[in-house]
Amino acid sequence: MQASSLGQFSEALHERLGGLKALLDAIPAAVYTTDAEGRITGFNEAAVRFSGRVPRLGSDSWCVTWKLYRADGTPMPHDECPMAIALREGREVRGVTAIAERPDGTRVHFMPYPTLLRDARGKIVGAVNMLVDVSDQMRAEELRSRLAAMVDSSSDAIFSTSLDGVIRTWNRGAERLFGWSAAEAVGQPATIIIPEDRQAEDQEVLERIRRGETVSHLETVRVAKSGRLIDISLSVSPIRDAQGKIIGAARIPRDITERKHEEELRARLAAIVASSDDAIVGKSLDGVIRTWNRGAERIFGYRAEEAVGRHITLIIPDERRPEEDMVLARIRSGEVVDHFETVRRTKDGRLIDISLTVSPIRDPRGRVIGASKIARDISERKRMDALVRESEERLRSMVAGLRQADEKKDEFIALLAHELRNPISAIAVASDLLARSTIEDRKARFAVPAISRQVKQLRRLVDDLLNMARISTGKLALRKNPLELLAFAGRVVAARRATAASGIDIEVSGAPTWVEADSARLQQMIENGTLSVEDDGAGMSAATLTSLFKPFVQGEQPADREQHGLGLGLALVERLAVLHGGSVSAKSEGMGKGSTLTIVLPLAVRQAAPEAPTAARKAARRRVLVVEDEDDSREALKLLLETEGHEVAFTADGAKAIEEVARFRPDFALVDVGLPGMDGYEVARRVRELPEGKALKLIALTGFGGDKYRRRAEEAGFDLHVVKPISYEQLLRVFADA
Repeated sequence: MQASSLGQFSEALHERLGGLKALLDAIPAAVYTTDAEGRITGFNEAAVRFSGRVPRLGSDSWCVTWKLYRADGTPMPHDECPMAIALREGREVRGVTAIAERPDGTRVHFMPYPTLLRDARGKIVGAVNMLVDVSDQMRAEELRSRLAAMVDSSSDAIFSTSLDGVIRTWNRGAERLFGWSAAEAVGQPATIIIPEDRQAEDQEVLERIRRGETVSHLETVRVAKSGRLIDISLSVSPIRDAQGKIIGAARIPRDITERKHEEELRARLAAIVASSDDAIVGKSLDGVIRTWNRGAERIFGYRAEEAVGRHITLIIPDERRPEEDMVLARIRSGEVVDHFETVRRTKDGRLIDISLTVSPIRDPRGRVIGASKIARDISERKRMDALVRESEERLRSMVAGLRQADEKKDEFIALLAHELRNPISAIAVASDLLARSTIEDRKARFAVPAISRQVKQLRRLVDDLLNMARISTGKLALRKNPLELLAFAGRVVAARRATAASGIDIEVSGAPTWVEADSARLQQMIENGTLSVEDDGAGMSAATLTSLFKPFVQGEQPADREQHGLGLGLALVERLAVLHGGSVSAKSEGMGKGSTLTIVLPLAVRQAAPEAPTAARKAARRRVLVVEDEDDSREALKLLLETEGHEVAFTADGAKAIEEVARFRPDFALVDVGLPGMDGYEVARRVRELPEGKALKLIALTGFGGDKYRRRAEEAGFDLHVVKPISYEQLLRVFADA
């Protein structure tokens, strides 16, 4: 080529290169070139700004940057950068990101685009590389990743919808809250969780979002997959694209079901507190009043605005203030003060009795921050308690008085019976004596059995009176033994025939039956009633039947007939039947139609041989000492015994009785326990100390019956306890059994 042609080529090449340099500088991205060995041959201004330095042409290789790092932050040697790989391996490298560090320490995320340069023959003669700054994209992507992780791990439900309400995203919180999985929910309309009556509300929310508004803490209701309704607080924000256009809605529904329940509970409690008749007061741990309900206003007289903020000692009397320190100390330790009765002072100065219950108030972490106090006015209850105590005291006094009167009544009855039995005893012995004497006078022969019959009637009346008193006080004890009822009733009736009124015939019939019974009491029952008595007498009215077994009650009698007895016979029968485990009943068709009385007793195991009546035996001649202070009784008994052939000594004095035992050496001693001075019990005790008194049969004669007196006689040393009046038949049995 000629010189002129070569000059023209150089000028043209210079113009081209100059034009290329201008083009590179116009590109906003960093661009640089290298030769086939990787040496830097050119770069634009953007490359200088990107690398933070001016590359050195001919000596810098592979990349214009100061330092390089891989995307994971590990150092990247320059000869391993994408430009070096492209030149060595003869291929273009794409999709790689790296980090460049400037000399000032700042770093830039970038994506390289190395492109190989070839000559006409395809040989690599160099390369051009464009470094695109992707730092903003990386930061945005990192932010999106963080937000996505936060949304996915949030305990709140977070999901997004399009502006037409179609679900686009659905986090795990939404899965937990509504029960729909992300796969089930995404692509579905949001109405799958909106109750039908709330769907118009959701359209209003979307309309606000389209206007760019934010919906905050809208309290509403949503429905879970299971159909359960959920109270939620809903916040909704617009979603915008890169140009700021609204393209959807981000929704955060928060479950407030528990809070709603708590609010409802608090509202109910507040209503209860407000309407309670009790004073309900809240206070801090230092005793400052925080709340004060209408009940407190009513009880203590202070309005809420007067009490709140003041110390609780406002209503505590000075002498009771240590109580408040004790209460607050227990509250601080978490205890409950329950039904503590104390006194408080009202606004007008009155002292009132109250029952106090105080409980700790705790914050959400369980710390005690105050006290709730319920004070109940118990003044009226205290007054009633005092009245009750006073009434109880009066009642106890009345009961004690009645008991004392009852005891005096029993004592009087016992004393009356004793006093009656003494003369009855004398009459009974005298009639026995007359019955055993030869009497020629016809009038006397009539009088003696009449006296005997009336003595027995008197004795039965006295016994009935005493027995009723014992049964009423629970002091009558039964001595039950097996006995054959038919035979026993026959013996009792046989004895009664002798004293029956003229014209009355008594028959005994039935089957042999064994019962467990007290023979003495059963005899009383048969004498007063019967096991089953049927008569054709006067009968009984319905009114009489209803009260027949009450004490001192007698049926109606014709005008020409007298009332007989005390009205105790059937009352005794009924009570004795019950004591035997049985019952008694009465039946009558009415006045003039007769009556039937029936006694029911429990059966007993039949004995091997029926009880045979004991034949009367004549007692052997005995030496008998009679100790009796009542002259007629003593003399009659002495004469009766002597008539029967017994040798008798007698005295009216206890001390002389002891002397007579030593002198007379009796086989039997009949001792009246009611002697003046030294009583019969003391006589028995002293006699038992004498040699002559060891084998002596001591028999207590008394007008007092019952177990109490029987035990007393036994403890004193008596062998037998005999209740006056004593008959000669009794004496015969005593002498015969001795």
